[in-house]
Amino acid sequence: MSNEDIEEYAFYESGLSAHGCLEKLDQYTLDAITEYGRIIQRMHLEKIKSGFQGCCYACEVVGITNQELEAKIKKMEDSIEKLGQTIQIIDELIKLYKKDGNQTS
Repeated sequence: MSNEDIEEYAFYESGLSAHGCLEKLDQYTLDAITEYGRIIQRMHLEKIKSGFQGCCYACEVVGITNQELEAKIKKMEDSIEKLGQTIQIIDELIKLYKKDGNQTS
């Protein structure tokens, strides 16, 4: 469905295109209503893309699940980064220990 089709459908469903309503509006009002509809449409598309809301119940569940999985992945990545930092610290401590002549060979 094209943007123009969506706009026509929205005008029809809102009642704006019924009984010559659009013809009674001045151009400024018509432009403002059209832009308002486009803003709502863009906001809805952003919600779909971000996974908060879909076109059906199944889509919403998948979107929410994807976000939960992304959060878990982020947490794991943070843990891996901390582990890497810990390993670097241990390596530095071992080097210092060996440098001080406390080698056990």
